[in-house]
Parts: sequence; C-alpha cells; structure tokens
Amino acid sequence: IWVNSVDDPKNCDFYSSSTVTVGPIQFAISTDGMFAGVSSTLRKLFEEVLPEEDHELLETIFIMRRKLKELLPNQEERR
Repeated sequence: IWVNSVDDPKNCDFYSSSTVTVGPIQFAISTDGMFAGVSSTLRKLFEEVLPEEDHELLETIFIMRRKLKELLPNQEERR
C-alpha cells in the first residue's frame, strides 16, 4: 500500500502534480514538493488561458497536422 504525506516532506516518497486537461492536451505542473501553491496557481492560470471551450479548435488543429503529415511525410519538407 502506497502512502504519501505531502505535508510532511520527510515522510513523503513522491510528489503530486497539478494537472491541466483541455480536450486533447494534458500536462502536469510540479514544484518537486517545494511549493504546491505555485503549482495550483499555474494550473488555474493555464485553465484560463486554454479554456475548455477551445478543445474543438485544438482537435481540429491536430487533425490538420495529421493530414499534413500524410501529404508531406518528410519532416524537412513540412517545415
């Protein structure tokens, strides 16, 4: 059984991260246990900058990229 005590660093074996998910995009923010409040603040900031309403736009961009890779398989040509 894993047990984590995030508020007691000497008894903490791993750190939790704040995660942000907007449609197909997901990322985690961690301060390596140094200041969880910063992770939380950054998560809130990213959620404001990338609102959930934008997930359809992001999905469309990913589909366009996939199609472009099919049309131009050579990475240098795509650039």
